[in-house]
Amino acid sequence: MRLYKMQITNYPAEAFGKPYKDPESGETFSDFDPSWKPVGWKEWVDEVAELGYVWARRCREEGYPFFWPSEKRTYQTKQAAESKAWAVRRWGGQAIVLEAEVGEFVEVETAKRNRQQAKDLEKAEKLRAKAQMLKQEAEELERSAKQPDWDF
Repeated sequence: MRLYKMQITNYPAEAFGKPYKDPESGETFSDFDPSWKPVGWKEWVDEVAELGYVWARRCREEGYPFFWPSEKRTYQTKQAAESKAWAVRRWGGQAIVLEAEVGEFVEVETAKRNRQQAKDLEKAEKLRAKAQMLKQEAEELERSAKQPDWDF
């Protein structure tokens, strides 16, 4: 199963407010300008509101605040994620679509048990490797103890 996400990679410079300098670090920052609206936003919201979309009607009632699509959502189709990326590009930003291959779904308890087993096996392997190293050191010490210590 594949899942998709949209990630915004760049915003238009005009979407940001006046830069300010952090007094402690000296770094310059800029936040989004809450009053900024891309050209054509109001008209587009009006069109979409007339089609019956509740979010657009609400946006119109609230004075047309602009917002970027959320990057938090996960989509089952590439087309759904692409539509969000298209919206970002329409308003001057840049976005990419990410794809994840998801394996089978298992019950939470089974997944937890599988992770614990994998962790235990890894720990056992590390302990075996350490035991092997200690065994080799012990054998070297035994050999060196059996050899005469004659200096000529």
